[in-house]
Amino acid sequence: MSRVGILGGSFDPPHAGHLMIAREAKERVGLDGVLFIPAGEQWLKEGQDVAPAMDRLAMTHLLIGSTADFAVSDMEITRPGPTYTVDTLRELRETSPPNTEYYFIQGEDSVADLPRWHNPQELVTLCSFIAMPRVDGAGRPDLTAAYDAIPGLREKVTVLEDAPRMDVSSSSIRDMLETGADLRVVVPDAVVKYIAAHRLYGRSGQTTPPAS
Repeated sequence: MSRVGILGGSFDPPHAGHLMIAREAKERVGLDGVLFIPAGEQWLKEGQDVAPAMDRLAMTHLLIGSTADFAVSDMEITRPGPTYTVDTLRELRETSPPNTEYYFIQGEDSVADLPRWHNPQELVTLCSFIAMPRVDGAGRPDLTAAYDAIPGLREKVTVLEDAPRMDVSSSSIRDMLETGADLRVVVPDAVVKYIAAHRLYGRSGQTTPPAS
């Protein structure tokens, strides 16, 4: 039996916090690997400015590099129309061995928001969930309403209450870019170079260059 974690999101841009979450979930839950899936057209983020999909995909590849047991999929980017997680899980189920177990990795606040997702009841039949603490260190969300709204969800959620946190997010990195801050602590050099070369975000992507 194969246990595969799924880490989805905009990855706009990807950063060290994404790697930390993936590693923690893999080690704590005993996953065989983690699949990073950059989102295409996210219906919950409609109207927000995001970097082009192919740039986010390329940066995610650079983020994981040659890390063993990590991989990147373009399935949500190449699929036309809005991105729905349930469609991604259906596609993975259709193309994977029948004994594969999927674990969707997300923040506790996203688990609390699951009743708003597209077809959440089917999601529970397609995967389990690994819930990570909030990055900002705020109080834990109450998951009771989500558990009540989606039968069977409680039994499918593993909460990693004491998982380490990295106080960084893609939005905070974009804010740093506005000031020309040095990103090397939170973003791998290869991603920093890509942002600058393709003039993404902030001051046209003019970040502090990595040391040679």
